[in-house]
Amino acid sequence: MDIQERLEKMIHGAPNSTNAYLREVCKNCHIGTTKTAMHIYMLRLDGNKRPRIRDFCEFLFDKIVDYCIPASEIRAAKEKNEKYNTTQYTTRLARKAKNLFTHISNSGEVGELALSVLTQEFLNMPQLLCKMSLKTNPNVHFHGADGLYGKYDNLNKKFLLYWGESKIYEDVQQALNNCFDSIKELLIEEGTMGTYRERDISLFRSNIDFEDAELQQVILKYLDPDNEEYNSLEYRGVCLVGYSETAYPKDFSAVEGKIFEIITTKINDFQSSIKKKISARPPLAQYTIEVILVPVSDANELRETFKKVLSEG
Repeated sequence: MDIQERLEKMIHGAPNSTNAYLREVCKNCHIGTTKTAMHIYMLRLDGNKRPRIRDFCEFLFDKIVDYCIPASEIRAAKEKNEKYNTTQYTTRLARKAKNLFTHISNSGEVGELALSVLTQEFLNMPQLLCKMSLKTNPNVHFHGADGLYGKYDNLNKKFLLYWGESKIYEDVQQALNNCFDSIKELLIEEGTMGTYRERDISLFRSNIDFEDAELQQVILKYLDPDNEEYNSLEYRGVCLVGYSETAYPKDFSAVEGKIFEIITTKINDFQSSIKKKISARPPLAQYTIEVILVPVSDANELRETFKKVLSEG
């Protein structure tokens, strides 16, 4: 069995589906002697030089069923649609997914959704657990990781479990600090987050829901402490950091290429900043971490616009 190939078949969305909304600034920019890599994808402008915040939020909104609903429910809905020549059952799933999002003012769920979409698009890793579907109260956040993603290392015969964290703040340094604090506690099992990590693993084992039943049984072996395969389970991290980038002018006077050039000049500073933050949290240097930076014109506007799109959808 080619585990990686079958994991890749679980990825949702067409290749390069974000190209209209996000522009690659850098990819796989390594951070000094650490095992961290940085990727930057900036929000694009439309033909009138306006940042495509609303369009990007609508793009993310279109992904909520894939993000929130387990594979078995989606499959059952599709089968009923075909049987009865209707779209009723998948439409019902869209309404269910929408209702799983919170309505509290400080919700970070747009970041968690973006983390899922961009991890699949840019890092070629599927989402492994639909935590949103496990919520019993739509106005309460799950503690623990913002997402679980997976990859298989064919060379070393290891299952790589990526713990996801997302932060969308005005200030990029604050976002990075908080993201690294959270991912550190997940990866090295310190404090209360260690308990959350074990709970997430338990949730994963109990609610694993792959279309590929054979693959599901293989992955479960890596999650079982009593199975020899557990010794080939490696924890890694993936961080999504959205922030307000000052290169975007408030009067929509700049061309996209100019903003791109300004952000490009900051790559070395970002690398240096991330290296310092990793060094300030020594255990993190031992772990492979993917950091996805998403510069936008206004982080607060991104959050508020997504809430509006969600309420209208």
